[in-house]
Amino acid sequence: MGGILVKTTGTRKRTTTIALNGVVGGAATNQLRRTLVEVILRKRPNLLVIDLERVTGLDPEVVGVLRAAGAAASDAGVAARFSTRGSPLADDLDRDGIGHGPPLLPAGVGCDVPGGR
Repeated sequence: MGGILVKTTGTRKRTTTIALNGVVGGAATNQLRRTLVEVILRKRPNLLVIDLERVTGLDPEVVGVLRAAGAAASDAGVAARFSTRGSPLADDLDRDGIGHGPPLLPAGVGCDVPGGR
């Protein structure tokens, strides 16, 4: 079974990293969901990094929780970024919409389209 580690760094704790490792199965879903809600809605860092670089397997329900976390962070005004570069699942994670890339900015931030996104 995989693990979940939360680390807060930066001046005034501006960046929070949630690192997952190993095979993250269905049993970890509730813990991950609670952790993400706590960080996104209560801690509200400037940047949330969800580090999946050491993940070797993910339950489909966990994938859904991660996708929802990206949307919830955006809605809550928290920039979020998935880090998947080192994972053997990187290609699968990209296809699932949680691949490595620039931060997902809060709704309406960083775009010139009226109304955001």
